[in-house]
Amino acid sequence: MNVNKYYNGQIYKIICNISGKMYIGSTTYNTSLSIRLKYHKENYKSFLKGNKCYITSIEILKNKNYFIELICNTFCNSSIDLENIKNKYIKELNCVNKCVSDITIAKYYNDIDEKIKKIQEDKDNKIQKIQKDKEEKIKKQKQQYYIDNKEKITKYQLENSTKIKKQKQQYYIDNKEKITKYQLENSTKIKKQKQQYCIDNKEKITKYRLNKKEEIKKIHNIYCVNNKSKIQKYQSEYYINKKEEIRKQQTEYYKINKRKQLILL
Repeated sequence: MNVNKYYNGQIYKIICNISGKMYIGSTTYNTSLSIRLKYHKENYKSFLKGNKCYITSIEILKNKNYFIELICNTFCNSSIDLENIKNKYIKELNCVNKCVSDITIAKYYNDIDEKIKKIQEDKDNKIQKIQKDKEEKIKKQKQQYYIDNKEKITKYQLENSTKIKKQKQQYYIDNKEKITKYQLENSTKIKKQKQQYCIDNKEKITKYRLNKKEEIKKIHNIYCVNNKSKIQKYQSEYYINKKEEIRKQQTEYYKINKRKQLILL
């Protein structure tokens, strides 16, 4: 049989004989006043060692001359009821406690939910920070490794270009669904990354395109021949989906160029 420990609760006060200051506390039937005072002493010792936060009962215990006394016995159904009775005495008596407003069950559970939510948010933020720092560290390590071994890596890539190409193709075949799913779920993120890369490496890309102009053209033509039906299908779908937008752009383009022609005339 479960016994409600709050049914025989107690409200007590600890008084300093030197300053006359008073602390109000509460306890349950299974914790006597002497044991409760012992807990206060242990908390005070832990505070002095830096292991506990400050609590107002320290103001009484620090002079090492005090006594504990019962204010009243209580008959409560829960810790909330006991806390409310204690708060009543805190408001009425001149004590060192910080005054607390009456607690309702709804507020009590709401406060708990808020605390749990905050703890979870802090935990998630901490995990995200750790992951981000880890990713940044790995990224920097990779960049540094590439800088330190640039010639070696370039040589290996040239010597094994066919092998690397086959490996990439095989990886794509083995993970096609996974890659497609990731691309669809992160399309905006990937687009932004590509745009940022183009901005950061504009000169490098322009130089590469000029140096490889004929080769790029050749690759493009081969791709167009091999994927003619695929390209036509994509163009048709794109036109259907962007029909209004394309028409609007064409109209705008026509207006701008018409004005130019009139100016030239």
